[in-house]
Amino acid sequence: MKKILTTMMCIMLVLTFTACGGDGKTPAEPQDISLSLSTAENDIEYMQAGNLSAFGLEKAENCTLALDFTDSESTDDGFIVSGVGTLNLNGEIYDFDIDSQTLARIEVSEENTVYSGILNSFIRIRRGEKQEISIDFTADRSFSQAVATVSADGGYLFFGDVFADYLEYFNMVLTQINEQEQGRE
Repeated sequence: MKKILTTMMCIMLVLTFTACGGDGKTPAEPQDISLSLSTAENDIEYMQAGNLSAFGLEKAENCTLALDFTDSESTDDGFIVSGVGTLNLNGEIYDFDIDSQTLARIEVSEENTVYSGILNSFIRIRRGEKQEISIDFTADRSFSQAVATVSADGGYLFFGDVFADYLEYFNMVLTQINEQEQGRE
């Protein structure tokens, strides 16, 4: 079930940014990203239904995620990034490392490119207990907009409005796929 949810989240993250257009210029290098917890009603309901105790929380509120990509290597398919991150969970600060993780370039169309990947790390919750986290991260071509889902032991925190306009973006991708298939015929 966890793999299905993670796969769905990755797809939703990519689809969330299909409306973010590229300008045809060389992509920007990954930069510092700071995201607030989603305020969308659907996102909040989904987070509350998960295992927030994995993050030492009873309720998801006043949380932020910061990513500082201190090193990045451009590849043909995207970037390999390293750096540090910080989770602020209701005032409790948890730092973590990002070590040589891949952000893949996904060209949805000539105008729409996103960078996406799963960043794995560990934080220490509840008296130093080591907790594995996965950060499903997606950013637009310039890294000026991003969304992320932080997952840990059945708990999810959404940063940015992950589910916002999901149906609209999904329909856009389907339309694009249909146009590509018709062009091949």
